[in-house]
Amino acid sequence: DAAIAAVVKREPLIKASVEKERFEATLHDEMNSTEIAKNGLGNVDKARLKKSIDILVKANKLPRTPAVDEIYTDKFMPPVADLPKKLF
Repeated sequence: DAAIAAVVKREPLIKASVEKERFEATLHDEMNSTEIAKNGLGNVDKARLKKSIDILVKANKLPRTPAVDEIYTDKFMPPVADLPKKLF
């Protein structure tokens, strides 16, 4: 509710009830993926990230392809076993 109130304060023309429904849908439908169940919330599948980097480099004609370790580190993450596997 506090998040929705902050959004409404910033943009008073929106409807809080609609935004709350959208927020809850995002949490339930998009934040409870099989990837989170497998890797844990906040963790990254490095092979998938590599594919994403490759796509961006090609699409934007970047001069070089950065390594995954230049983009992401898990050094600040708790052990994978301790990560939440679902939100609800």
